[in-house]
Amino acid sequence: MPDFKTDVVLPRDPDSNLKAATKQYVDARAPKITVSSSAPSSPSTGDVWIDTT
Repeated sequence: MPDFKTDVVLPRDPDSNLKAATKQYVDARAPKITVSSSAPSSPSTGDVWIDTT
């Protein structure tokens, strides 16, 4: 395993499944998680709803 002493800079978004991704790239694609006692009014594909009742 490499022992990095400085930051690793990724030049672009990954173009295949096993390449590294920046936090910004992952955050932009993460599902929205709703914690509520009622379902979201207009959910999108991939959104997660956790029922607290």
